[in-house]
Amino acid sequence: MSRTLAVGAITAGAALLTAAAAHADRVEPVPIYGFYNVVIDFSRQTFNGVPTPMSSVSYPTEFTTQCDVNGCV
Repeated sequence: MSRTLAVGAITAGAALLTAAAAHADRVEPVPIYGFYNVVIDFSRQTFNGVPTPMSSVSYPTEFTTQCDVNGCV
């Protein structure tokens, strides 16, 4: 009985070592184009641990996406 158990354990171990890992392709994000407002909230800003709040600012920023056969950047 112990020999059968040992053979079963070795067979199970070999099966685990040769089992293929699951693989899923990563989905490419949606490219973005155009102008967007980047809002920076300085109301909780600190400098060396000391609160230094300032007014929030907003900057218009253009985003583009460059794509080739290797993907998009």
